[in-house]
Amino acid sequence: MEHTYKYSILTAIPDPRRGERVNVGIVVFLDGKLDVRFQQASFKLKALTRENWDSRIESIRQRISDLHQKNEAPEDMLSKISFVEPLISSSGLGTFHSHSSADYENTVNEILQSLVLLPKAKPSDAVSRINTEITKVFKTAKALAKPDQSLRDGR
Repeated sequence: MEHTYKYSILTAIPDPRRGERVNVGIVVFLDGKLDVRFQQASFKLKALTRENWDSRIESIRQRISDLHQKNEAPEDMLSKISFVEPLISSSGLGTFHSHSSADYENTVNEILQSLVLLPKAKPSDAVSRINTEITKVFKTAKALAKPDQSLRDGR
């Protein structure tokens, strides 16, 4: 059976004066409860502030979950998040559909992958250095000495 879920991306703004913001998590509105997940939040915030955020992020997650009331509208809940923690704000609401719990997990992971997690680095083309190029030329010409050879051996 297909279920429709509402969700919002959680954004952290560690210092509003600097205007830096990073997507750090997601909140999904389930039937009567919340699924709050933070991904790479501590890593991203540490890069911006040089502080350790592990315990604070877990505390924020727990307070957001505890704040939710069973029949509360998602819009009302989102407006309360900044009162729980001024550092965290939420984006607008989005929706997705899933047919099973596995489908739900896959969809949430896809949203996190595309909107929250750092993009994976693409492998770059190997660029050889000038020393490597010179070594190749000398090896081809058999001009490089072996470990037991020296200049006296003509190498």
